[in-house]
Amino acid sequence: MKVSNRRARAIRMYERLLSEGIVNEQQYSATILLAASCYQCEERTRKTKTQKTTYKDIHFNFVSPYEMALYIISLPMWFEWQEQAKIYDNIPNTFNKEKENSRPTVDRIESEEHYERGNIRHVPMELNRDLSHEKKKKPQAYFYMKDGKLFFKKFNSITDIESELDISSYYRKRAINIMTIFQQKQRNPIEEIAELEWKVTERNKRIEMMKRRGKELNYIEALKQLNKLDIETIKSLNANYKS
Repeated sequence: MKVSNRRARAIRMYERLLSEGIVNEQQYSATILLAASCYQCEERTRKTKTQKTTYKDIHFNFVSPYEMALYIISLPMWFEWQEQAKIYDNIPNTFNKEKENSRPTVDRIESEEHYERGNIRHVPMELNRDLSHEKKKKPQAYFYMKDGKLFFKKFNSITDIESELDISSYYRKRAINIMTIFQQKQRNPIEEIAELEWKVTERNKRIEMMKRRGKELNYIEALKQLNKLDIETIKSLNANYKS
């Protein structure tokens, strides 16, 4: 969907929220930004030929972008959103990059989960990009040929693959005869434990990044709670596996 079309729909959502007494005229900019972000979330999950791979298994678990906006307005994050919108509005349009980086956006707390209640939060666009980059650092297992020999190795990320094997992403995606993605359909307890431990480690990295920025205290607490649950699951799996 073109941005101009999304903005037109966002304006109509604002007018509806205004007529229903849910927002006021002073909240115009914040509401427009919220509505546009909610529409964008819904658009990302549409099954189209141009849909990004990142969103193919992600669902939009709200009746509509309007319902999503209503949910967010009912949360404390709505006040944070309005404050971030003020920062965005106060940056002159001539500072395009800085202004875009400060734009408030709706993001998922857990990237593997859906757009749904309990899994959405507000972050500035710059932070959204940073987190998106962190989410892409997932372990990869590959077969590859080197000096006429077949090797199998696990890498921490696709970037590590490209660096160690000295190939670009262009060739990595196309060199099927040299490198084949290895994906296991069935996981044993050891693999499940390893995945949970990796998630805990990645969340701890996010927490440290949030602390350095001095923001997102609610998000930090949410990550700590998720870590606590995963650590309990790891203990349970370890106990069952040893028994």
